[in-house]
Amino acid sequence: MVFESDDESLESTEESELRGDYREGELDSASQTPAPPGPGASTLSEPSIEKSLKRGWEIFKNNIGFLISLQLIWLAFIIGLEVVEYFAFAGAPLFVMTIWLIFYNVANIFITAGIWKIGFKLLDDQAVGYDDLFSQGDILLSLVIGYILYFLGIFIGSLLLILPGIYFFLRFFFFDYLIIDNKAGVFESFKKSWRATAGIKTTFFLLLMLVVVAFINLVGLLALGVGLLVTGPVTGLALLEYYRGHKYRTS
Repeated sequence: MVFESDDESLESTEESELRGDYREGELDSASQTPAPPGPGASTLSEPSIEKSLKRGWEIFKNNIGFLISLQLIWLAFIIGLEVVEYFAFAGAPLFVMTIWLIFYNVANIFITAGIWKIGFKLLDDQAVGYDDLFSQGDILLSLVIGYILYFLGIFIGSLLLILPGIYFFLRFFFFDYLIIDNKAGVFESFKKSWRATAGIKTTFFLLLMLVVVAFINLVGLLALGVGLLVTGPVTGLALLEYYRGHKYRTS
């Protein structure tokens, strides 16, 4: 029979306890949900352009009458503003024309925000109505300030050999979606858009998505312009779906 010394016994006990603690640590870490990768991590997959377009088409098919009528309302609104400008402000002083142009653009932003809101509600399978067109008054100021900063940044960037302007355009492309979808503040929306578009691959695929959308709408335009009544809503909804695929990057 072999006897162990007290020191050897104590050392053996300590080693077994350490091994037990290590195994418990492994079990604990295995049972925990892994943390999501940080913004711009290489493991993040890009939203699918094809799936975004298919989603836009499906929603359009299911709401074809409403979406076409929405396009016609927007078109009538724009034509109405143009008619007012032609008859009421032709030859008006520069100051008066400036005031009119400000009103024109703010009104256009207001209606467009309502259209985007309807698009987000359709993506979420929520009921929509024509009154949603006029539902975004609470974020109108944020949108106006955001667009001023956005186009100012694009303009300044374009003066610096064009490419910085394109880069600025792409990195902050989602800012208005974030204001409408999340009620984000102006600077918060720019910050989150910057996060959402981080990485060369992400920026490239966003550019590719915009090129595809532009091509589809060009085809719609060539179809006597009537095709835009279809391609406009489909590509618009596809862009919203594509943006939603980036939202996990903004937190």
